[in-house]
Order: sequence, then C-alpha cells, then structure tokens
Amino acid sequence: MKIIEGRDVDLLYPFPQKELKRVFSWLRCYRTIPEIDSFPGTAEALGEAMARVPTMQTFGIVDKNNFLQVRHEVPLIGMCTLDRDTLVNCNIHVTSNRKAWNSRLVDQATLLLVNYAFRYLPELTRVTLNCLSSNGPGRALARELRFRYEGCIRDAVVINNVPANMALNGLTRTDWNDFGLSEQVIEPVELVYKETGELVHG
Repeated sequence: MKIIEGRDVDLLYPFPQKELKRVFSWLRCYRTIPEIDSFPGTAEALGEAMARVPTMQTFGIVDKNNFLQVRHEVPLIGMCTLDRDTLVNCNIHVTSNRKAWNSRLVDQATLLLVNYAFRYLPELTRVTLNCLSSNGPGRALARELRFRYEGCIRDAVVINNVPANMALNGLTRTDWNDFGLSEQVIEPVELVYKETGELVHG
C-alpha cells in the first residue's frame, strides 16, 4: 500500500475495493452520471469496469485530519484516478461525496495527484481533465487548478438516449512549472448549514 501525503488529505493506493459501494453511492447522488447509458449498474460492475483498464491507477482520498468528521474507521471522502492513455498524457477523474466537494478538500486531492504525476512520470507532458460541459463544479475545479479549456468534444457520451458534450481541459508540464502549482496551497472551507438545511460556505 502506498500513501501520497498532503496537508489535509492523503491519497491511498491502491483504492480499497471493499469501499466501492460507498463510491457507487456517491456517484448515484449526481443524477447525470447514472443516466449515462454506459454507466455500470452496480458497485460490483463498477469494480469490474475499473479492472478492465490496466493503465489506470485508482486512489482513495482520505480526510487525514477528519476535517469533515466522517463517522467511519477510514475517513474516506472520495476517489480519484490517473489513467495514462499515452506515454505523454494522463487523464484524471475525481468523484466524492458532496460535502467533501464543497469543502475544497477535493481540490487539494486533485492538485496532489497532479503534482504526483508530473514529479514521478518524467515523460509526461500534460494531464487532461474532462467533464460534462454541463458539470459546473467539474469545470470550476479545472479552472481552480489552472487547466486550460481546450474545447468541446461534441456528442461524447449518451445520456438517456440523448448525446451530450464533454469539456476538454488540459494542463501542460510547462503550465505546471510556470504557475508554481507544486507550491500552491488550497485552504479547506468550513461548511455551515442554514436552518433550512441548505449547504453554504462558511
């Protein structure tokens, strides 16, 4: 087991397979994802689909200081993957529960993964982060980490039998160096709830 240590989060590799049901439940919370026609129907099917991609490394995102007060023996708050589809490019994918996403701990984890990729894969010239064009939080994450919007991949997925677009976002090694991302600090955000139960930033 490998641990990539960050300030408020650690990345745990390999991802503990026994926790896939939790990941599947997080994904089900995002209405659009289960509606993609190729989305696995069960946690077991999700694990099998991940195993069929030998180039993909899957990491658990651990809230090392239990900032979100997760009531579980492992304060696992998300999952991220690094899929090296060519010698020079890696694709990054991230999922988490909503509370973790709003706290910016997911931003920390994704930056930690980007830094790991560029530091330990010397042939790498870029990392790619794709998301649905309608995925506002995903596009905001890409902007926060200085990814450049590189265009729209039209009709890249099918949702409820309707083609949907993907936003292509890229970060080159030159960008990573120029922006000093290896030294960037992302502060977590305290979360508070209104009496209505609506989640807001504190």
